[in-house]
Amino acid sequence: MSLEVTAEKAQQIVTIILNLLGNPANDIQLRALEAFRAGDSERIKFLSTTHPEDHFCRALNYLISVPKLTPNTFTIAAEALRAAGDHVRSEALREGGKALELIFSDESL
Repeated sequence: MSLEVTAEKAQQIVTIILNLLGNPANDIQLRALEAFRAGDSERIKFLSTTHPEDHFCRALNYLISVPKLTPNTFTIAAEALRAAGDHVRSEALREGGKALELIFSDESL
């Protein structure tokens, strides 16, 4: 097993994490994804900084640096993966909360 991060392996990391993130859920996430696809790391950093609660933006903020193949690529990839996991978790909780709310929607609280 080779622990060298090559350009091909970096692209595989990017693909895996983008697949985990799924589709943007709002305009900010859409703008961040467009900036990511355009390679605009400054725009992603801005969106991630001004929307610190948005795990989707945070994941892209890390992910944009993965293909740069620095000595920190493993750490950056791990942080991107953690942020993607946080996003997936938040989305699951939001969707679950909505589903539970529907159960009681005809009852006044």
